[in-house]
Order: sequence, then C-alpha cells, then structure tokens
Amino acid sequence: MNAHDYIVKLDWQLRKLPMDERRAAVAYYAEYLADAGPGGEAAAIAKLGPPAQLAAGIRADAAYEDLESGRIGKKGIGTKGVRATWLSVLGAIPRAALAGLVAGIVVVVVFAALIALFAAGVGVIAGGALGIARGVLGGAAVGWPVLLFYAGCGIVLIVAGSFLIRFVTWVWRHAWHGVARIFNGIRRRRELRDERRAAS
Repeated sequence: MNAHDYIVKLDWQLRKLPMDERRAAVAYYAEYLADAGPGGEAAAIAKLGPPAQLAAGIRADAAYEDLESGRIGKKGIGTKGVRATWLSVLGAIPRAALAGLVAGIVVVVVFAALIALFAAGVGVIAGGALGIARGVLGGAAVGWPVLLFYAGCGIVLIVAGSFLIRFVTWVWRHAWHGVARIFNGIRRRRELRDERRAAS
C-alpha cells in the first residue's frame, strides 16, 4: 500500500467525524507521509499501523476531547457521551473478538449497575409512599402514634430514595467519562509501546 492509498482509506474510515476535524487529521497524516519521502514511505506506514486502527485512535481522541471540553455531558451524558465512551473503549484495545467482548462487558456492567441502583431508588420511594398510605389507612383505627410512626418511616424512605436517585444521576453523568478516560489511557500506553518498538 502506498501513501495515496493509505490516505484514501484513512479518509474513508474518518467519514463520520465532523468535516473540519476529518480534513485536519487527513492533512496531518498526508503531510507526515509526504515528509517521509518515497524511501521512508513504507516504514512510516508500518509505524502508523493499519488505517482502521489509526482512525479508531483519532475518533477516540476526538470523542474524548468532546467529553473533556464539556461539549458533551453538560446536562447528562446522553447518547453522544455513550458513543464517545464506546469509541474510547474500541480505540483502547485491539480489534480481536475477545477484546470487543471484554469492552462490551465493561460497558454493560456499568450500565446494569446504574439501572439497578436507579430501580432500587424507585423501590425505596414506593415503599415510603406505601408506608405513609398504611399509616393513614390503618393508623386512624389504632391511634395517632401508629399513624405518625408509619408516616415518619415513609417520609424517611422517600427522602432516602430521592437521594439515591440523585446519586445515580450524578454517577451516570460521570461514569461514562471515567470509563472513557481509563480506556483512552490504555490505548495511549499501547500506542507509545508500539512507537518504542518501531523505533528500536
């Protein structure tokens, strides 16, 4: 594969990036290969790795910069933040099936834990509401102390459930950012290791 073919494939792999980011990345690597010259072209291409791998790293960096700069996640992470995290995960590990499975498991476990905590918060609030209802319905026949006991327990449960839901919401906003940071660090360490190997 020559430099022209490499750049064409890289450009195609980056087609989902915003046009200005795509052009900047393609121009940078085209200049990099041009600077290597005809004699060093093959070595430069080998150092960069396959276009798909290089593009995965570029996409992950762009997505991570969006997370870091706050362009994503001001009012919750949303689908763009999950996509940015997923790109960071994919950019951090080789494209083997097992590596993709491990990355998927990490994301699913984080997502499932957050959903479970949110459901627990909803359950605690529902239990508090039922406690208040039990106190009002049954407490009138037994007496005011029973009514106040159930009402107090219900209010405590509702407040605790509300705090749990707020906590889960806060973690949801920040968990994906943390996962993206971890996998971006792994990918960057791997790239540095590959560069050292290529240099030696």
